[in-house]
Amino acid sequence: LDQTQSLVYPAVIERPATQEEIRIWNEPAAGPRSLRDYLNRDAQRKLIALGPRVGPLEDLQAASQFLLREYFVVTRLGDIGGPDAVPALERYVSEREADREFDAATKARLAIERIRSRQEGKNAYVTEMIRWVQWPDAAPNASVQQQKDQLRRVIEGARALGVMKASEGVPAIIARRDQPEWDNTHFGFFLVRALARIGDPRALKTLHDQLGNFADYVPSAQLPLEPGEPDVAWAYWQMRTQGMNMGETINDMIRSMVNDPAPLRAYSMLELIGKPAVPALVSALKTPPSGRFPQTVTIGSAMALGNLRAVEAVPTLRDLVLNGTPVIRPFSAHALGQIGDRSAVPELMQAATNPDRMTQSAAIGALGALADARAEGVLLKLLESHPDPNVRYDAARALATSGTRSSSATLQKLLSTEQEANIRFEIGKTLDAIRSR
Repeated sequence: LDQTQSLVYPAVIERPATQEEIRIWNEPAAGPRSLRDYLNRDAQRKLIALGPRVGPLEDLQAASQFLLREYFVVTRLGDIGGPDAVPALERYVSEREADREFDAATKARLAIERIRSRQEGKNAYVTEMIRWVQWPDAAPNASVQQQKDQLRRVIEGARALGVMKASEGVPAIIARRDQPEWDNTHFGFFLVRALARIGDPRALKTLHDQLGNFADYVPSAQLPLEPGEPDVAWAYWQMRTQGMNMGETINDMIRSMVNDPAPLRAYSMLELIGKPAVPALVSALKTPPSGRFPQTVTIGSAMALGNLRAVEAVPTLRDLVLNGTPVIRPFSAHALGQIGDRSAVPELMQAATNPDRMTQSAAIGALGALADARAEGVLLKLLESHPDPNVRYDAARALATSGTRSSSATLQKLLSTEQEANIRFEIGKTLDAIRSR
């Protein structure tokens, strides 16, 4: 790994920092090329050719990345900036307030407070950040912005304690997270990210409970991992399996899938372990350990084995795609498509005619992934006559890899008889793919 890549932890449920974010992270707070330069919004807009107004989708995406980078820079200045960074941040606060971007102004104002607090020494800084985490709730008659400012102060305080790995702050962060308004998928996740950075075993239950509420669409989960920040699921399993050997770790992860209702992403961790986990996963796929949720361990094992391209799992998956429960069959089919072993084509062809929609869709997709001409007849029949347009669409896509020139005439005819425009579009793409081979 090079110097920048070594700052990235395994990402299980969160997005890792990009190379640009890592580069910005490594830039100084002051100097010829400094973090402060990024606070000049007009200059930055010109640099990345972003217009003053958001128009097309591309501009919207560029603007989102632009604001995220700005957020990243303000955060970093609060961590490493000295008093000389304060004037630039104060100008930024004034500009954001003038633009009515009050959340951005609050974050920068808190960065200034953190810079000044750091000048008092580490112990004083830790004490102040704990005070932020314990900051009183806004008054019942407070404005929406005042409430948001209080939330932001708590979040910034917890994050700062996480960056410093200040175990003194663990009780305060856990106590805050246990309050009703913080025990949820959004605000609580900000706090467990800080706890994950600290790595104190006292936080294990809190991380466990929050992972059970994880939702990747909430803002706190969408913010990318900072360089050197561990993914919450990765940190949880690091703490939980501390002192275990590899076999014990793998078995604990598998048992968690069958016994714990919380989605702890054990299957993703097993993927990170890789080949050493395959024998135990295949065994769990064949005969799930006894527990409250046997289907969960079967599904998790299938997902992990598929992502690991584990051919050892193919015989069991071929059986499950036909004889598993309706919940298990789609995951088995998808895993077979990922593994890429064409011995599964007969079972997948049979599953492609299963009346269960999820099983059928997964089987058709797997046949498309395997790109075996034996599936052409089944797929073409589905495209010609199945009443569900979703099935016809899936079949058209799969034929792009499984179809041969012998089906061209039928596909050409379907271009004029198919009623759904999106399916006709896929048929046209499939014809182009077949003719180009």
